[in-house]
Amino acid sequence: MQIFSRPASRQTTSLPTRLRSASALAAALLLAIFAPAQTLARPGWVGSGLSSQAWWQSAVVYRVQPQSFQDSDGDGVGDLRGLAQRLDYLQSIGVDAVLVASHTNDPGFDDLLSDASRHHIRILVQLGEETPAQSPTAEQAMNEARTWLRRGVAGVYVPSQLLNTIASRSNFQEAVFLLQELRTLADSFPGERIVISADSPSVGAAVSSSPRSGPQIVDGSVNPSTWDAATLRTRLVLADSPAAGEPLLQIAPHSEQQRDRDKILAALLLSSRGAIGLTYGQEIGLANTTASAIMRWTPSNVTKPQVAAAPKPREEIYGAYHPYVPPAPSSVIGSRPHMPSVALNTESAPPPVDPDTLPGFSTRSLTSPANTAEATANVATQDNDHESLLNFYRRVLELHSSNATLRTGSVSFMNHDTEGALVWLRRAPTGVRTVASVIVACNLTDHPIEISLDADLAHLHIAAGTLRPLLTSLHFDHIAQPTGHLRLSPHSVYVGELYHR
Repeated sequence: MQIFSRPASRQTTSLPTRLRSASALAAALLLAIFAPAQTLARPGWVGSGLSSQAWWQSAVVYRVQPQSFQDSDGDGVGDLRGLAQRLDYLQSIGVDAVLVASHTNDPGFDDLLSDASRHHIRILVQLGEETPAQSPTAEQAMNEARTWLRRGVAGVYVPSQLLNTIASRSNFQEAVFLLQELRTLADSFPGERIVISADSPSVGAAVSSSPRSGPQIVDGSVNPSTWDAATLRTRLVLADSPAAGEPLLQIAPHSEQQRDRDKILAALLLSSRGAIGLTYGQEIGLANTTASAIMRWTPSNVTKPQVAAAPKPREEIYGAYHPYVPPAPSSVIGSRPHMPSVALNTESAPPPVDPDTLPGFSTRSLTSPANTAEATANVATQDNDHESLLNFYRRVLELHSSNATLRTGSVSFMNHDTEGALVWLRRAPTGVRTVASVIVACNLTDHPIEISLDADLAHLHIAAGTLRPLLTSLHFDHIAQPTGHLRLSPHSVYVGELYHR
């Protein structure tokens, strides 16, 4: 691979010299000091005294198209104020940062920043547009990034389309210098601002002179369209080992034919040694998530007008009947005991909540999709189902953030391709004795299998033992199992801590 380095003389580059001038850097530093930065701290993040790890190294990044996420004003189009209305939901699934993929000039951006800070969620912004004709030049991208950072966003995302378009319009070095200048700009602002970039050849070239001259995070997406263990294992290894920067693992949203694979796709995120990314709707099984796919909140996805409840008739509550029993002499029991008054509960159990009475995407009734999966592929229905895909994602993301081994441990994949199983070990961080190593096993087949991991563990110089379940996709699989005889149900996930005999 050809590596490009920054030339000693900058007069030959096509980026304007004023971007590199001392006066421009001084102005950026001055603006950084007085920038109205989003509140970017919460317990567990670096600077809180509880963790030395930077916030972005194991963050959950949720990518949103605001136009398709939540409509706040009833015009049938989502907006940033609508996104702000759903921050409670994002917080409930464990989101650390929201990547706003398309923002235009929505006036609700400052309100979104303020509301997100109160929810301990950071806001990231994608630079440029998704079509080549609308992609900005390198100078325009820098000015756009500076504007967003001044407003207080936690970082910017550079899509591959932008880098490729800049490289084709001028030269490859232009895209490299853009990444380097963006990192310098982000570092000049307080609050650990970051640069995320899609994986491309320019990323490796950008850090050739220094690791701090390129993006902190590199986005790697795994497309599970080819459903076999060998292919998925290879793609996961590549996504977890970018040429530069820390990885951001993204599993591409599923198609309608992958309903039995949804929980396995969620479990693949536990192989990441860095941050993980979700596309909106992925957590409820929204098929073919694109910019035009509307987030499904309820089966009808319509917010119905609030109807005042009828006044409830007054009911008398009577105390329970207690027959008179003469008290025993005080010489026998001492002082007279206190007899509590018991009231009869005349109210019946509250009726179950109708999902369609909850807020949907919009107050307008939009055209229903052609498929009928929305009866279950929506937040309201899945929220109260313990076995739903949404609640499985919540458990996966909670494990990712709370388990030290799954958050920072090393990753070793085990070859069980011929059995149709995808298996990997997350080894406990060095020097930590309070946590165990974790094994994740996924059965990709439609029949039960039994595998032995003892030889794999011996190759890694780890003693065999017993797996105590942390998470399973099927409740009846939630039992301890020996590593020599690990039984997996069809299309199932088993996550267990390794304890030695």
